[in-house]
Amino acid sequence: MNFMRGFHRCEFCSLDEVVAEKDGVVKLLGSAEVWLPGESVLYAAPNLIVHYIRAHGYQPPAEYLRAVEALDVDEWAPPREYVWNNRES
Repeated sequence: MNFMRGFHRCEFCSLDEVVAEKDGVVKLLGSAEVWLPGESVLYAAPNLIVHYIRAHGYQPPAEYLRAVEALDVDEWAPPREYVWNNRES
């Protein structure tokens, strides 16, 4: 969500580019957010969270992990009023 111009590098390692791959699709990380619906809350995190978890052992809070496990990515769509890229200027 909310893709930005430019990229943020991982401050913990010296990689020039951080990528994530799933099912043969490679995504460059560091320029967007990950949104996740929880119980009466909408979590937002930099998409580098994937790298922080895998490469640096970051452990998100238990509530966040429960929300990940409960998410049906085929069914959920972010609330339109929160999507910056869709807001009128």
